[in-house]
Amino acid sequence: MDTSVVIISCDKNEDLFKPFFKLYNKYFKNNFETYIITETIDCKYANTIKEVGSWTTRVRKALKKIPTKKVIILLDDFFIRQQVDIDRLNYAINSINENIACFNFEKTYDTKDTESQFKGFLKRQNKSMYLCSCQPSVWNKDILIEYLQKDITPHEWELQILDTKYDHYINSQDFIIDIGYSDKNRTHWGLVQRKWTKDVEELFKKENIEVDYSKRGWFL
Repeated sequence: MDTSVVIISCDKNEDLFKPFFKLYNKYFKNNFETYIITETIDCKYANTIKEVGSWTTRVRKALKKIPTKKVIILLDDFFIRQQVDIDRLNYAINSINENIACFNFEKTYDTKDTESQFKGFLKRQNKSMYLCSCQPSVWNKDILIEYLQKDITPHEWELQILDTKYDHYINSQDFIIDIGYSDKNRTHWGLVQRKWTKDVEELFKKENIEVDYSKRGWFL
């Protein structure tokens, strides 16, 4: 499928590696080569690519070192909660072509999204916010690199309004990679402002994952 998984991380998030990969290896059964982007440290759980600079610079340079044409993008605090829907994931991967930027796996939230030829996915409108999304997605790597030319933060990258010639699609059915979407009582997942959220404590307890919460504290 000419596809790899890329986890975007950094040195100061080293404490996330163990819980992330325990859940990743349990709930995401795949044969894709897995890469993680750090700055100077090695990660024993995946192929480590080290890059320094702004967030966009680091990701852009790292992607250029990855041989596959398609990449599944995850962040290091996307703790997977249930089995990934491999069939729908593979459907999206196989549907990517030179005119398609990405298939976003979060559920559609924009009333302007329209029906498409791809089952379970709506087409996003050009010049919409969050065409550049850090949510779990499969990307055409070369197009993603094009979108990473500005020296900006991830938040700024997501908020930019693109006038693009490429097509973007978003999930309109059930969860493909569930990073906490299915918990109707939660307001956040993973980390917020680099602090732990309470839903992570419940998840880690269920999964027998031990971490030192005192190092980050709690987001209240």
